[in-house]
Amino acid sequence: MDRTAPIADPVASTRPVGTPRPSLQERLEASPAGEIAISVLIAVILITVVAWSMPDSAIRRKVVGIVEPMALTSGLDQSWYMFAPNPYRNSETVRIHAVTAGGEERVWDFPSGGALTQFTWYRWHKLKEQAVRHPEIRAGVVRWAARQILEPSDYPAAVSMVLTVQDFPAPGVSAPPAAPATEVLHTEVLEDPP
Repeated sequence: MDRTAPIADPVASTRPVGTPRPSLQERLEASPAGEIAISVLIAVILITVVAWSMPDSAIRRKVVGIVEPMALTSGLDQSWYMFAPNPYRNSETVRIHAVTAGGEERVWDFPSGGALTQFTWYRWHKLKEQAVRHPEIRAGVVRWAARQILEPSDYPAAVSMVLTVQDFPAPGVSAPPAAPATEVLHTEVLEDPP
């Protein structure tokens, strides 16, 4: 046997002259081991998504315990509990009310979302939620909103943050909705523009 002759590449011998050599990914996908690895990965992803979407049960708890590392590292640990089985039953509206030195009332609303503003709307929505839950930021939000709706000649002005909660009846219940509840979260008198 001649030890100086090069070893023939079995893939290269079947490849037409001038075509590029297959990439590592293409060789992996074409191999039996690669097909098995890809199939296992897809099965694990599907099991993870299905397990995370199941209602609470003994089966779900057992399967989630197994696939939790994969779910947490890949971001597949999403739940849809905000929609079911108990969707939100109320709507919260927060408004900034200002009464000018001349007695005129002005209102500032948190911006609502639209097709072009959905990402900025989400940030405003989160700010509104934080203002409801954390009293220490309310004064800053109220003063910022006052700058948006008041002119220097409107001071001194009484400003307040008002929360209105409207409860909705459960689906299938024909009772009329209750009257909205209103709560003043913050109020102050601004002598000069903040």
